[in-house]
Amino acid sequence: METSAAVEVPICLARTRTKLCVFVVLTVVSAVHGGSAWATLALALTCVAIPLAVAALGGIHLVRDLLFGPADQEH
Repeated sequence: METSAAVEVPICLARTRTKLCVFVVLTVVSAVHGGSAWATLALALTCVAIPLAVAALGGIHLVRDLLFGPADQEH
């Protein structure tokens, strides 16, 4: 029986972080300015789904990099 090698999926964290920020801003704007409840809920669920998808592809360390930036970055 042959074991399959792990497939590495390349993702651009900077682009994903930008998209996550856009969805967060859209969610807040929708909630504050009286957007429909369904649209606000869909935006909020998308905000939750993005880190979950990143975790499924790369694990918790990739989610940490998504939310807080790379750990090896010097300030």
